[in-house]
Amino acid sequence: MTSVDQPPDGADRPGVLRLLASLAAVVYVATVAADAVTASVDGRGFVAWRSSLGSVPGRLLVAVVVVGVWYHLLDGASRLWRDHRRATGAVEGRPLVAFLTWAVGVPMAAVILWPLWGSVG
Repeated sequence: MTSVDQPPDGADRPGVLRLLASLAAVVYVATVAADAVTASVDGRGFVAWRSSLGSVPGRLLVAVVVVGVWYHLLDGASRLWRDHRRATGAVEGRPLVAFLTWAVGVPMAAVILWPLWGSVG
């Protein structure tokens, strides 16, 4: 690797957010797999599983997973952009990742949690 290929300031070291977002993506994949297996094996178990996802803890889990997967997607896109920037001299994409995580990820979580707000209180 030449010095041009080296990431600046250890940017490729996994940070806490990157690790949590990766874990959220794994949880999402496991949830979808459990969904498929439960649906094919036991119809009542599938209904119970889906009902649990509609509960307060289930919706909170789904909201956290959605925001984590969104961040993971944006972080990967940022890394691709960083490599492109390094090769072409384009602008930095990190602030865009932070903006889109908050501007889109948080509203996605709010949409998932919205039915709970109507039933609370």
